[in-house]
This record gives sequence, structure tokens and C-alpha cells, in this order.
Amino acid sequence: MLRDLGARCDLIVLTHVPQALMVAPEVMEEEAREACENVAVEPDLRRALEIVRKAVGEEGGVLVAGSLRLVGGVLAELGP
Repeated sequence: MLRDLGARCDLIVLTHVPQALMVAPEVMEEEAREACENVAVEPDLRRALEIVRKAVGEEGGVLVAGSLRLVGGVLAELGP
């Protein structure tokens, strides 16, 4: 999935959600770099979202792919 999505992305940001059983972002970095030239690894979810916000600006789109815990963590950080 990462290869297919990465081919359509300008940036991949790999991150982690506390208390989630998931692959560490550093483990996926090599595969991500094969799929997309621009890859950031930021284990802290809040800092990862800051990287994304700066990259896409006000009008840019973001795709969150991963576990339900990751998506839930992103939604919680973004707020209502």
C-alpha cells in the first residue's frame, strides 16, 4: 500500500501513536523512500502534524493512512 500511495504523494510523514501496537516509523523509512522522494520520520504525532501543516499550507490536502488508532490520534489533535 505504501508504494502505491507514495507514488501519488509529494511528502510522506511517518509517525507513531503512543500505546499502539504498530511498526516503528523508522522501520518503514526505507520502503517510504522507495515510493516517494520526500520523506520525514517524526515519532511524535504532534510534531509530525506540524510538518504536514507547513508542507501543505491552508489549501493543501492530507491523506492519513494506517491504523484506526493513528487516524483517531490525528482527528483528536485536529479537534472539532
